[in-house]
Amino acid sequence: MKTGDAENSVVSAKSMEELNKVIKDMIEQGWESEGSIQSNEDGTFSQIMKK
Repeated sequence: MKTGDAENSVVSAKSMEELNKVIKDMIEQGWESEGSIQSNEDGTFSQIMKK
């Protein structure tokens, strides 16, 4: 989704470790995390990222 000039993305993973790897890779590509990591009802974890 795009908001003005910013681009937002929600990333999800089955484990906190897997999510942290995705977040690290995205940060290296210029993304920033927004808010805190969410623990979802289905046992996955999510993070909002913005660029």
